[in-house]
Amino acid sequence: MKPLASAARPVLAAGFSRRVKRADLFCGSRGASWAEIERVHPGQPKEQLLAWLRFIAEFKLGTTERGCAFANAAVELPDPNHPARRVIEECKRQHRELIIELCRKAGLLDPELLADELFLLGEGARVSMQSLGPRGPAERLAEMFQTLVAAHTLTGCGRPPDPSALGHEELL
Repeated sequence: MKPLASAARPVLAAGFSRRVKRADLFCGSRGASWAEIERVHPGQPKEQLLAWLRFIAEFKLGTTERGCAFANAAVELPDPNHPARRVIEECKRQHRELIIELCRKAGLLDPELLADELFLLGEGARVSMQSLGPRGPAERLAEMFQTLVAAHTLTGCGRPPDPSALGHEELL
């Protein structure tokens, strides 16, 4: 049995290498979407954030979605030193940092907290899609994103808006 195990190693290594490259490509593919958002909303960080959240909501609610490839891989690779874990963690870190940066530039209240709320909500939406389907709570992801952003937005008088007066038309 030993010869089979040693013969399988190159095959497994090649498969792993392809997965890491695919992960790098996926993480980089966000760049193309992001470049388009920057082109459409130059110098408008709040509009860029809202456009990014719209993109995320549409992507996560796609009918072909099978959950987050990175989260699925991370579950299968519990070793924190595995090279694929580093790719996964770096991509997720970059995504979180982008949201934090946009929240800061947009002048939103407590930008790090808001970014974490948005990030976790988006991550949870993917799980919800798998367990409850597209008609579950994830269906309202864009609306929830909008509510969170509005709750962290200062009004003209320097206070967050009245939650009962929040409109959702800006993101939807």
